[in-house]
Amino acid sequence: SKYSELATLVDSLYSLLPERADISFVVEGERFFGHRFFLKIRSAYFHGLLSQREYGHQATHMRHSVLNSQPSNDIEELEICDLNPIGFEVALKWLYCLQIDFNDINTLCQAILVAQKMNLAGLTTYAEQASYNFLCDATVCDLYACSFHAACPRLRKICEGFIRGRESLRQTEGFQKLLKEDSYIARCLEFLIDRE
Repeated sequence: SKYSELATLVDSLYSLLPERADISFVVEGERFFGHRFFLKIRSAYFHGLLSQREYGHQATHMRHSVLNSQPSNDIEELEICDLNPIGFEVALKWLYCLQIDFNDINTLCQAILVAQKMNLAGLTTYAEQASYNFLCDATVCDLYACSFHAACPRLRKICEGFIRGRESLRQTEGFQKLLKEDSYIARCLEFLIDRE
């Protein structure tokens, strides 16, 4: 089918990184490569970022500013602020491959945070669905906190359904961490635990 042919073509494009890249991004010191034209088509975030660079405008009105731009070996390098490299890598792979294997809760949470900042609704939905695979007493507090930080109501509902009436969560490391680091989210979680 045409869809499978397109998927094969895009996978081939991803496999050409970094050799055939024409843009690189530096996020917290880590370098990631991409294809300018492809990323502009696939993402409004990249379209805005890269179009501004092409026309010589500063990205001051964007949420994630470009600090540095240096052409090196015909590859423009952009340094991105306010994004986590783990989440950024997941977002790039998502744009090319439309599927991700989340290996751990941290990668999942970072992907959700970056997807929300980059306005990648498809990745957000995909990660929310993947969160069901991680729901357990040991991880739900991290997922619940992520739902607040990423302003992700669907993930919050998923977590709330799991948390309700689950007294055992008070003993978890995640809950104790929330008590120390974010009392508001901890109180919301306690409210849910107390509800049957």
